[in-house]
Amino acid sequence: HLLIPVSPLDPGQKPIAKVGQHSQYLQFLTILLAVQQFDNGLKLESSQTLDEVSQEWLKAAEIIMSKRESQVRKQVERPPSSAPFVELFREIRGFWKTMGGIENLINLLDEIADGDVEKAKKREYNWQASASAFIERLENKYESYEDITTPFVVGIRCVKQGFRSGLVRRLSVAEQGAWQIE
Repeated sequence: HLLIPVSPLDPGQKPIAKVGQHSQYLQFLTILLAVQQFDNGLKLESSQTLDEVSQEWLKAAEIIMSKRESQVRKQVERPPSSAPFVELFREIRGFWKTMGGIENLINLLDEIADGDVEKAKKREYNWQASASAFIERLENKYESYEDITTPFVVGIRCVKQGFRSGLVRRLSVAEQGAWQIE
């Protein structure tokens, strides 16, 4: 469940907002430095060196500039035709709260491990079909959000593979037991 978005805001837009914040802070620091230099110029007409406060502001500006550049590289541009992120958020949260929820997965796993073999087989097949349909919908409808959907889809496929392997193992054990009884 670590891959599930926690907010309906597109994470690809977060760097854009941070760039704006960094730009505003840089503008503020620039104004502070200009005022400080002007004030220093009035006090010490011949001094060309920066005082300690100005040097700290200049260092802060350099750090903010590097952070801003880092955020610019992280920006994700989505095509205008892409579905709203809030829809993807709702789909993923809905899957997680229903068939992808931990309690549901544990119940299915328990049934595969210890329950009625035929019932477990049907339930596992149904879960596989539903999970496959969900993956297909994510990949087709939200292809411009692959930075978010890909890790989630990989996680679902791992769970699918684990359930199928568990069921195959259980069926082979049940089949061997049937042979031993005869």
